[in-house]
Amino acid sequence: MKTMKKMTTLAALALIGIVFLAAGCSKILGSDRISRANYDRISEGMTMQEVRDILGSPDETYSSGNTDAWTYSDQADREIIVIMFEDGQVLTKSWSDY
Repeated sequence: MKTMKKMTTLAALALIGIVFLAAGCSKILGSDRISRANYDRISEGMTMQEVRDILGSPDETYSSGNTDAWTYSDQADREIIVIMFEDGQVLTKSWSDY
């Protein structure tokens, strides 16, 4: 059952990433917070506050039950980070150069 839940969560994460790419919902940040180095600092189990301390406030947030998704985007460098949380802790993360 837990494996099915994780698969559903990962599918939702992929869908969110695709929606952002297709809709062109990224914005220019003029900041180095969206970087591969900061992305690499995010690890499974981190709290939302720990992620916020590294990446700042997310550009977009989505919630469903005990699952949250935060997106960070930088149009200038064509990068998107999506962080998926379950019960307030990082479940998975995704980096995209487009």
